[in-house]
Amino acid sequence: MSHLIVLGAAGQGGRAVVAAALARGHEVTAFVRDAAKAPAATRVVQGDVTDASAVAEAIRGHDVAVNATATLDVDPAVFFPAAADALIAAAPPRLIHVSLSSLLELSPGERLVDAPDFPAEFRPFSLGHAAGSARLASSSLDWTAVSPTTDFDRESAPTGSAKAATLADLGVTNFAEAYGGVGRITYADFATGILDLVEDPGHRGVHIGLIAG
Repeated sequence: MSHLIVLGAAGQGGRAVVAAALARGHEVTAFVRDAAKAPAATRVVQGDVTDASAVAEAIRGHDVAVNATATLDVDPAVFFPAAADALIAAAPPRLIHVSLSSLLELSPGERLVDAPDFPAEFRPFSLGHAAGSARLASSSLDWTAVSPTTDFDRESAPTGSAKAATLADLGVTNFAEAYGGVGRITYADFATGILDLVEDPGHRGVHIGLIAG
């Protein structure tokens, strides 16, 4: 059994991770901005993920931190680097960082967000996320970034498993192909993949994409 803290536990991804962790017998702390919106967990902590002292206090004593935070209320170029700085200062023993499929590479050096057909309106959020991820990657943390390889599947039943796959594995070469339905994964299966990383650490220091197993 591990002691996990899930930051951003009130979101869809965070809730799925909390539920999966509890089902697999782990102790889980849900870190949320609003305690009234927290999922059922071993413990609930209300706080701001950009508040370094609050994050450090909440993370203390946990084996693994899962960072599933996001917001549309703050400039992503400000929010994601600030959240990353707070996590770096807190120095969890192990960090699993929920990233974006847009930051996976189509080919060496070319991310999905760099594709010519990537929508301009989505780019600021992705680039803000990338700035935060870059800070985590340059830190001394033991980290793994994980995202859907393409998109979340909000309609299908979970398969009960997840596996790593690249955009190239799926034959994806642009945004339209990435979000055309190939390789989608349910939130429950995505959470299963994250718990697999918690229980059998691997893929350290890299960003991996997950598809349904």
